[in-house]
Amino acid sequence: MAGRSRTGSLLVRRLLPAAVIVPVVLGLLRLEGERAGLYGMTVGVALMIAANVLITSSLILWSARMLDRLHERKASPSTLPSWICRCPTWTAFSSPAP
Repeated sequence: MAGRSRTGSLLVRRLLPAAVIVPVVLGLLRLEGERAGLYGMTVGVALMIAANVLITSSLILWSARMLDRLHERKASPSTLPSWICRCPTWTAFSSPAP
């Protein structure tokens, strides 16, 4: 799935490494802060959870914006073939103008 060029694969390649790495790094930072005496266990856990939520939410929003830009680029008239842009905008079921 990660090797394909679809949007789901793009999200997997972008978010899965972060979903694994971010909690591990934050957990290690929490433990080091506790060992150094900067804060207790309760505060360390609260800081780790808050940082995890903030970082993960930011990555999701960044990926959503990237997908929106990708979709707009694919759907913009400049990326369409020129013969499609010159087609009249009418439908077979529209009534003629009076």
